[in-house]
Amino acid sequence: YPLCALAVSDERPWQTHKSVIETKGKGIANSVPGNMDYFYVQFGPGDDGFAHIIEDKERFDRKFGTMVLCGVMGLEETLLRKKKQSRAEIKFRVKKFKEKWRPHDWTRKLPGGDLHPDTKKEGQTDENS
Repeated sequence: YPLCALAVSDERPWQTHKSVIETKGKGIANSVPGNMDYFYVQFGPGDDGFAHIIEDKERFDRKFGTMVLCGVMGLEETLLRKKKQSRAEIKFRVKKFKEKWRPHDWTRKLPGGDLHPDTKKEGQTDENS
């Protein structure tokens, strides 16, 4: 989904740079010149990802990140618009967001995360390891 959202920018004739830059094997620092503004989507703790050069800040849609995130999660963009909500409504929405985001949350693979190889599973003892 993020790649699809990044590719939408191909429709803008005023761009002079490649719309989607793959960072695999190079990382973001070696993929985008240091003086350029960019939007970056990274997949996990490595260097796999895609970058998009922002050539004109005035024309760049500020909701672009929201659109990418909604695409990844299969949500309508309108669900992430700012609304006045009660604390209970916010807590409910945060809980639902975390549930939908869980399969994409690469931080679970970091030390201390539930998917890290060194994290003991519930009920597992040193004797069972």
